[in-house]
Amino acid sequence: MWHIDNQSMFVAKWKPGLQPEIPELSYLPVWLDFHNVPPQFYSEEGLKHITGTLGHPLFLHPATSNMSNLEVARVFTIIDPTKPLSEAVNVRFDSGHIERVEVSSPWLPPTCDHCKEVGHSIKNCLTAPITSSLCQSTAHKPKDCPKAKRQSDTKDGERKKRKKKKEG
Repeated sequence: MWHIDNQSMFVAKWKPGLQPEIPELSYLPVWLDFHNVPPQFYSEEGLKHITGTLGHPLFLHPATSNMSNLEVARVFTIIDPTKPLSEAVNVRFDSGHIERVEVSSPWLPPTCDHCKEVGHSIKNCLTAPITSSLCQSTAHKPKDCPKAKRQSDTKDGERKKRKKKKEG
C-alpha cells in the first residue's frame, strides 16, 4: 500500500478483463517505535515480547539490533490497521515492578471516521455526507452555508462603511 496526496494506492497482479478491487486491509506491515525501553528488555527477545502485544514482530531495525540508538527501539511489525495503536505498553519485571514503554509509528494509513475503512479519511470518503467546513453541518451544502452568507454580508457592510468614509 502506498499513500500519495491523501490517496491510497494498491499494487496487485493484473490480467486483461480483470476488474480492480480495493483489498480489505486486515494486516499492514509498519515500523513501530518504542521509547523508554528498560535496558533489561532492550534485546531481540525482549523487544519481540513487547511488540507481540501489538502485532506480529518481524525484525528489528539495524540501529536497534546493533544498539546504536538506545533512545528509540524500532521493530518492523504486522499490525491490524482497523484497530487503534496503543500509545503505550506496560512491561513487567520478574520482581513484579511495572514500567510503561511508549509506542508510536512514523506512519500509519488514515482510517475514515465515517465508514471505518483504512486507506482514506472522511474528507475523501465517497459515502460520507458532505459537511460544511464553516459550521460542520451536513444539513446543507457548503455553498449554501448560513455562516458563509453571514461572513460575506459582514464583509460587504464593512466595505461600504470604508467607501462612505473615504467619500465623506
